[in-house]
Formats: sequence, structure tokens, C-alpha cells
Amino acid sequence: MVSRSGLPLGYEVFAGNRSDVTTVKEIVEAMESKYGKAHRIWVMDRGMVSAGNLEFLRQGGRRYILGTPKSMLRKFERQLLDSNWREVHEGLEVKLCPAPGGEEVFILCRSAQRRLKEQAMHDRFERRIGQKLEAMADGCGKRKQNPLKVAQQVGRLLTKKQPGRRLVSGESGSRHARMGSSALEQARPAARLDEVMPLQQKLWVDSGSGSRPSV
Repeated sequence: MVSRSGLPLGYEVFAGNRSDVTTVKEIVEAMESKYGKAHRIWVMDRGMVSAGNLEFLRQGGRRYILGTPKSMLRKFERQLLDSNWREVHEGLEVKLCPAPGGEEVFILCRSAQRRLKEQAMHDRFERRIGQKLEAMADGCGKRKQNPLKVAQQVGRLLTKKQPGRRLVSGESGSRHARMGSSALEQARPAARLDEVMPLQQKLWVDSGSGSRPSV
């Protein structure tokens, strides 16, 4: 747990082989028993989110900002294409988007640096697919192949990794809009952007690193 200025106030140590998602309730209750139920904002990456943990946070009236699966961006494709973004620091833009049900507000974030990285990853994967398809076509030209086996090989090739699935999905425009973007979920009442962005920036850096919840 840290202060708004980033000063560490408390921490818990768990066994290294323990799944992150199983630690949320324990550490939240431990921090609240030591420091009281202050008006905190619990910040967690997507590896710590589950239906049970979300219900636990809601029942206690706790405020939170949670990382969401990449697939969540599909629900906000129109907002991703809109131009009314706010730059919070160089290369990072955000906007607030109420959820359709009105219970939560999502923070959409997009990073120019992340977009370039994801585009480069996709381009490399696309080139590899092209090279392998050309090699398969060359092999078919040299000797007769079983059509079913060829179709199976092509299917495995195109679905091997997520970038490949997007390549053949017919959603190139939507995919481009999602590149470099993420969605964070927070409870109402929504915090102000100037209040949550220092926390969001930390979550962006820590996402996927196995970090524990912080506030």
C-alpha cells in the first residue's frame, strides 16, 4: 500500500507459488484492519481480477481501478475511434467512458509507444505467415498433397497466435484502433482523471508483472 505521492505504507509477503487472484481478499482485509477503511482506491492488474474479487470489492463499497482483458476493448471501438482524447503526458492519452449498465466507468488509455510495439509484432507475424504459406505453395507445386492435410496446416498456421487470428478476422480497422490501447474498470462514483492517472500509469507499467494490489 502506498500514499498518493507513492510513499510505501504497508505490504504483505506471499508464497511465490501462490496465484495472485487468491491474495486479493486477504491483503485488502489486512490493510483495512491495520490502517482502517479509508477512502482508498484499490489498483489491480488483470491477473488479480475475478468475479469473486469484484463482488468482494463492491460489497464493501470500495473504490477500485482494475485492469481488464484485451477483449474488453471491442465494447468501446466507437470511443477508440473518437478524437476527444486527453493527453496526460507525452505519448499517453485517456478518456472516461461510462459502462452501458451505468454501474461502472471505464478509463480508456492508449500509448503511442505501445501502439508502435504492437504494430511491429503484428508485422513480423504477418511476414512469417507469408513466408510459410509460400513454402507450402511451393511444396504443393512440386508434389501432390492431401487437400485435407494442407487445409489443416493452414488452419494451424493462422490460429497459432492472437495476431494471426486478427489478421484473418476482417477487422483491420478495428484492430488498428485497439493497438496500443487498454481499458481500466472503476467503480462509481468515478474518480477524476487527475486523481487516478498517477495510479493508472503505475498499473500500465506493472501490468502483467505479478504485482499485488496497491492503493
